[in-house]
Amino acid sequence: MPQDSTSSRPPRQPSSLACQALFQPQLDARQTLDISGLPENALAWPELENAVTPEVAYDPLIQLYYQTFHRSHPLLIPRKALHSPLSEKIPQYILSIMRFIGAHQHHDPSLKELFRRSAYSVLFDSTPRDGFKVQGMVLLAIVDHARGAEDSATSIMQAAVNLALELGMNKAAFAAEHSGGNSILEESWRRTYWELYFVDGYLAAMRDQSAFQLFHSPADVRLPGDEELYNSGDAVILSNLTFKDLTNKWHFDDERRFPSFAYRIWAVRLLGMVMELNRSLDIDLDSQIETIDAALVASLMQLPSSQRGVYGSHSGLDEMTFQAQMTNHSPSASLDLHSQKLLRAADLLCNLATLPNPIKYRTPFFTCALAMCVVVHTVACLFVSVPEKQESIKARIQLGVGALHVLGKSWPLAKTVRQRLIAMYQELGLRCQ
Repeated sequence: MPQDSTSSRPPRQPSSLACQALFQPQLDARQTLDISGLPENALAWPELENAVTPEVAYDPLIQLYYQTFHRSHPLLIPRKALHSPLSEKIPQYILSIMRFIGAHQHHDPSLKELFRRSAYSVLFDSTPRDGFKVQGMVLLAIVDHARGAEDSATSIMQAAVNLALELGMNKAAFAAEHSGGNSILEESWRRTYWELYFVDGYLAAMRDQSAFQLFHSPADVRLPGDEELYNSGDAVILSNLTFKDLTNKWHFDDERRFPSFAYRIWAVRLLGMVMELNRSLDIDLDSQIETIDAALVASLMQLPSSQRGVYGSHSGLDEMTFQAQMTNHSPSASLDLHSQKLLRAADLLCNLATLPNPIKYRTPFFTCALAMCVVVHTVACLFVSVPEKQESIKARIQLGVGALHVLGKSWPLAKTVRQRLIAMYQELGLRCQ
């Protein structure tokens, strides 16, 4: 693997060197849409904002959105709140985006094409430039990435960041001023900014570019609150915690706890610090590497693994904590490719695939994490001579490829990555089906 000639500088990340081609799939060509089997009222959903009613919460595809996607990217109002007068504030294109995302989990593939155009209407110049447009663009950036349309995902994400900063969504006043006194909507606006922050950072890390725009943008918007309470649909007790509080969290008493979303924010912040360090032109980076490495370890120790909020009512790992672990364990966050730390990170990352909750409901970003994990294990397998250790590593490779198979049933990127990994294994003389 090629490295910088300066020995003290951390090597380039494997995301751009070993696996760049994995994340550039070609989507299947569009086919003629056959709607003969759909209910006769399937095309009759209202197109006007004032036609949205609380009954939309019972829409089958919107139910799928909440069941399979919302907990991984919880920026929109919860489903129970959608079944209330608050639904009247939601633009029609947001509902279309929710249906479009839900359709990816539906057994009828034609539904995705049915809602594609109305979902992408958020990008029209005629769409009001407000917070809802930011929400829609963030969701579409995630979906485009998961569908393998990286250029589109990047373009949409940049537009979303620019609009959010133009609107002042990074300022504490925005959420209150645009909520009409509704605590759920105010919390949703806070979550929108921090979701934007997370997605901006994670996509930048996967592209291995200096595209984490919000990394250097000041923000005093308050942190999101508890996941379970938010999704209950009841009035939200808004948090007074700030990002500054999060950065100084180890100075507080041990009883002071942060919501799991906050640890997810901090994890991508650390990932941003790694990206900054990798692009540094400084000659001596040893002390900075040690500082960030210590911060990564401390972040993992600070994760609220024993708190009630981490495990939901279904004994599944809270999605925000899951993604915080996923981000911290990601090999792209490693600062030392010549030690056992990278393999250890890949082991821990692979273990996340064994946790409760169906893999198909995990964030589409898990695709990249799994692929990086599998590549690291593949390289290790080629150099390990002890048979028992080699079999253990192969088992982890099979676990990662199996998890990609599950994700690939919903998201084209995961399917393509899995196929390319298997082809690579066959060329190397390995078998992993």
